Amino acid sequence: AYIEQLSEDKIPDKITDEYRGDFNKIKNNLNLLGEKIYDVLSETDDIIQAMQQGRLDKRGQAERFGGGWQKLVIGLNRVLDAIAAPIAMTRATLSRVAAGDVPALISGEFQGDFNAMKDDLNALISAMREITDLAGEMANGNLTIELRERSNNDLLIQALNQMLTKFNEIVAEVKAAAKSVAFTSEEMQSNSERLSQG
Repeated sequence: AYIEQLSEDKIPDKITDEYRGDFNKIKNNLNLLGEKIYDVLSETDDIIQAMQQGRLDKRGQAERFGGGWQKLVIGLNRVLDAIAAPIAMTRATLSRVAAGDVPALISGEFQGDFNAMKDDLNALISAMREITDLAGEMANGNLTIELRERSNNDLLIQALNQMLTKFNEIVAEVKAAAKSVAFTSEEMQSNSERLSQG
């Protein structure tokens, strides 16, 4: 009955009846098996709860177990390590970006979706670097630069392009006004010379 419950994924209550000889050894071994299964489930549940709470530093205590149970807990710890490293890298990079820093491109190697996440972060860093360089060009007076939109939703580049257009319009108006003032000034000087000669 005990083994049948285990096969149905239930952890039976401890067998408390007393038996003799090998029957008692079987009873004790079944009780130990049930305890080990319960302990492993409890350990894995602690790890899962910590992950759900965003605590990726929690690891299972593999040394509490032996054999296959230990391998299971070690395997869970390795899964956590594989998840925690790219998430820590992402968090550190995003913290720097949020503070206005433009970090170096991420060179670490990751697998699958984690590598895609790294590639997306590198694309963000490259775009920030390019926009920062273009803003520097604008600050130095170069208003002839062209900004390429990365997508139809690239609001930042669209706003910068509108700003460049407006700056160019203002510069054109100022040049036109300066020419007008220069022309008027020349006329006044010419009139003034004629007047003085008269």
